Amino acid sequence: MKVICDLAGWEYPAGATAAVLIDVLFRNRLVPDFLQSEFAALRSILESGVPTVRNKSAAHGQGSVPRVVPGFLAGFVLHMTAANMLLLVAASKSQPQRRPDEGT
Repeated sequence: MKVICDLAGWEYPAGATAAVLIDVLFRNRLVPDFLQSEFAALRSILESGVPTVRNKSAAHGQGSVPRVVPGFLAGFVLHMTAANMLLLVAASKSQPQRRPDEGT
């Protein structure tokens, strides 16, 4: 999401969370206005689906003892992440992009 924002020249705060970045994408109409209400569920998945499973099952929620994450849950999160990435990248290709040497 940061790459999409950077290429489009959309500003976001340093250390922005997934929810903040999603807000930037929606505010800048990566998803067209007429579809944003239909994408409320998508927004919910992007904000809480992958990050919640990651934080509760592993990563931050893991603690000092490694947890074994069941294969079905790892597969679900992998597919959800891939679907989200494919959607956002495809949508970003329709946005005007700045050249890297243009600065901010």
